[in-house]
Amino acid sequence: MAWQDGGQLYSARVQMKPSSLSVLLLVAGVAAADVRAQDVKPVTVDLVVQDKKGIPIKDLKAEEIEVTENGVKRPIASLRLVEGGSADQGRAPRYVTLVFDGLDAEGQKNARKAAGEFMAKLLASPDVRVAVFRVGLELWALSGFTNDMAALTAAVEKATSHEDETLRPQSAQVKTTAARELGVPETTDRARILIEQMRIGDEMNKLRQDGSTLFPLIAVVKGQGAAPGRKTVVYFAQRFDVPSKFDDVFRSLISEANRAGVAIYTIDARGVRGGGDLDAARSAMEQVESVSRSASTDNINPQSARANFDVAENVAGSTRQDMRVWLGQLSEGTGAVLVGGSNDLRKGTDKVLADAAAYYEITYPPSSNAYDGAYRKIEMKVTRAGVKLQSRAGYFALPPSVGGQTVLAYEIPMLTALSGAAPPKDVEVHGRIFCFGEGEKGRECVMLLDVPMSGLSFAIDEKARTYRLRFGLMAVVKDEKGEVVQRISQIYPFEGPADKVEAMKRGKVGFNRTVQLAPGKYAFEAAVQDRGTQKIGTLRAPFEVPAASGVRLSTVAVVRGVEPVPPNRLGVADPFRIQTARVMPNIDTPIAKGANPNFYLFAAVWPTTDGAAPAISVEFFKDGKKTGEGKADLLPADEKGRMVFLGEYPTAGFPPGGYEAVVRVKQGRSTAEDKATFTIVP
Repeated sequence: MAWQDGGQLYSARVQMKPSSLSVLLLVAGVAAADVRAQDVKPVTVDLVVQDKKGIPIKDLKAEEIEVTENGVKRPIASLRLVEGGSADQGRAPRYVTLVFDGLDAEGQKNARKAAGEFMAKLLASPDVRVAVFRVGLELWALSGFTNDMAALTAAVEKATSHEDETLRPQSAQVKTTAARELGVPETTDRARILIEQMRIGDEMNKLRQDGSTLFPLIAVVKGQGAAPGRKTVVYFAQRFDVPSKFDDVFRSLISEANRAGVAIYTIDARGVRGGGDLDAARSAMEQVESVSRSASTDNINPQSARANFDVAENVAGSTRQDMRVWLGQLSEGTGAVLVGGSNDLRKGTDKVLADAAAYYEITYPPSSNAYDGAYRKIEMKVTRAGVKLQSRAGYFALPPSVGGQTVLAYEIPMLTALSGAAPPKDVEVHGRIFCFGEGEKGRECVMLLDVPMSGLSFAIDEKARTYRLRFGLMAVVKDEKGEVVQRISQIYPFEGPADKVEAMKRGKVGFNRTVQLAPGKYAFEAAVQDRGTQKIGTLRAPFEVPAASGVRLSTVAVVRGVEPVPPNRLGVADPFRIQTARVMPNIDTPIAKGANPNFYLFAAVWPTTDGAAPAISVEFFKDGKKTGEGKADLLPADEKGRMVFLGEYPTAGFPPGGYEAVVRVKQGRSTAEDKATFTIVP
């Protein structure tokens, strides 16, 4: 793997830097003394060594192996041959997880047949336990770890169907069964793994973007971290792409698999396909990807980045490389192999079985005893001639998941910045929470962030006349106790012609995510990191989600603009929509009187079902003193009973300065109000 900071097996517990400790305190709320008391432990990696015919080499000596970490040779502390079901393991179970993702009818048929033959061979060994998952709208568990061939066959049938949301009841039942098995000594360990996989799956689902498979796969591998030995994941897929904004997540997946001791065997369920050689494609993949952004208005999809730039990848067929490049990277980086290229997948499954049957477990002291989030590349060599190696690529030096929270490598600097007493302000970022109506799990609140491009560094390649920009963005919501209830992050990659830089600098990149929150007091925190300069900017803002009682009022927004909603988006729920138009909120941008004869305020109202019609009013304050009132009217209620307020006010009546608008709605004896601040400039 030719990454400077990409993924490998790591079971160490090493001394933590104060900054990394702060991250754990932020995310997990763990006492500092509890973390510092952990002893420094060695890195543990597994190594598959076979001859040219694929037969395991079982007499390797430590002096024949060379291990380097970040280019520094490491002494081998221990070397142990591990064989499936061997006496020295006490016949501890070998765990194999089958994961199915995005298969069409032909792929389902291929995967179902291969999985059936594979399981029949696997279960011939009494120490093997197999689980079945399906990646869909969520991570669905269709069978816990078992050697019951009938139950596994039924699970594979479900996993290779077109079902998705309808798998929820079965997945819930598998989790319930695992919870019961926790109390049975014979099944406690495997039940604990399944429950941990599903717990992390729920966590990753909150972070998941654009339906990417990477997030649920992190849950599958990370959830097995407590189990001993080399674990195996067999991933059946037909479509697997890594857009450039997910490069860091892809590297984190490989790192988490390696830290947990999981080898990911990827199976291209398409069978025979044309195309170039994998090695040539892999070489091409290591070149810098080109991503362009087109100027546009705000994206109204709440699950995508909302920005002044279109975040679609400018690549043919929405993929940068053949999917086998990515599958091959994923397998090779975790000490496994890609299986594919033939409609007969039996040779590949035989390879999976052979690798799990005999491997070496090596321990060595890490090159650094600090959890600094840095990538540590591992290289292994064997002096004996005529052998083939499968080793892991490296790992991110992340703290253990104390408190159960999963932290991705690129999040470490931003979380560290937010945990400080004086968060940095070296990069400009603006943001606010807007709360609307009731959802299934609480009040629907939209997190909006704006990052002016002028505050970011554009790396210019003078020879190629191109620019490159990469930055990370994170939003965190904490409750009144300071506990994190929502954390979302994303990497933004930009690249294009150098002559477009000045135009780019005049724009902004936005971030839009929806979260449902119970009534209470919260804090909204955000961080942006320029990956070129490593500079970070942060913001903190308290807010409150009122209880649903009487007439309700949304957060009041100062309007930046209004855009038409495309016909194909009219059926998509959007709290900022007014009939066939959409309001774009203004976040901290001053309103220039010379360019804007008027400004606007927007809010939504949910009246009670009885009593008189609600009445709305607006008051303006400057330096704490009331400066006037504004006209306010409500549009008729829509089919869901929601009424919209859109007030228009001339800037001529507002001398330059900072203002506060207080919007109040009354209906009978109930009242609701909210405030919005704005600045008027000449």
